[in-house]
Amino acid sequence: MIQKEILREEGKAILVVDDNRDNINLIEEILSEEGYENILVASSGGEALSIINEKNIDIVLLDIMMPDMDGYEVCSALQHAEETSDIPVIMVTAKTTSEDLKQGFKVGAFDYIKKPFNEVELIARVQSALKLKKSKDELKKKNVGLSYLTQQYRAAIDALKQEISDHKKAEEELQEEIDELERYKKITADQRAKIVELKQELKIITLENEKESLESEIKKLRRGD
Repeated sequence: MIQKEILREEGKAILVVDDNRDNINLIEEILSEEGYENILVASSGGEALSIINEKNIDIVLLDIMMPDMDGYEVCSALQHAEETSDIPVIMVTAKTTSEDLKQGFKVGAFDYIKKPFNEVELIARVQSALKLKKSKDELKKKNVGLSYLTQQYRAAIDALKQEISDHKKAEEELQEEIDELERYKKITADQRAKIVELKQELKIITLENEKESLESEIKKLRRGD
């Protein structure tokens, strides 16, 4: 009873595909008694693919011998489409030779149930397939989360690289300003030294002129001019 309640809460979608209505009714009855309520049916491969493309199907119970499109073709189509490749397919068939089994697994079948099937076996294999689907769904969610974290990590790395690049560029610009300032200070120091030198030369020239003027006056005084 606990298992049935869990199944009702989860609302797992099971698609039964068979061109024989009696087989569909029997499988529906067994699954309903076990607590599975979301059961969809299809009487052909084409109809099955249409339902799967429109709804979120968790597992497929698939007959092999059907007109137009057999179970092998349906299973192969599901496995080759990325959106449906994770759906477990259980072949329900009277074709039980080793070659039949080999062909089924080759096209991607998860399991086999032989007709006429046993109720206990049917439920056990359905539950096993649902557990597989649940594990795949959880893994897919984790992968999505991991992909998001990876994108965030890469974005953070890119932002850090850009910040480092900007910081390096700012350092280079600052160093250029410092170098320019040092050149300016050097020029200023050279100019100050030049000014001091010019002042000293001017002072010497002034003193020499004053000396010459004084000597000239002394000579005049001596001559009695």
